[in-house]
Amino acid sequence: PTVDIVGTNNVYQICESDPTGNDNTEVFDLTSQIPDLLEGNQTTPVSTYSVAFYEDATLTTLITNPSVYTNLTN
Repeated sequence: PTVDIVGTNNVYQICESDPTGNDNTEVFDLTSQIPDLLEGNQTTPVSTYSVAFYEDATLTTLITNPSVYTNLTN
């Protein structure tokens, strides 16, 4: 499928909600962004797509649990 790259039409950001201190990390549910990433694809059903998330653009480090991903950098 064609991917609508985050930053063009979609922005996914959250503020740190840790009440005990600023540790510069937060938990993201990357899977919640799949509909936005695949918007504009005319093929249905969308459920036939397999989506994987990686730490970097080289596709070498797979994010094993993208529904509870903790960011690595601020």
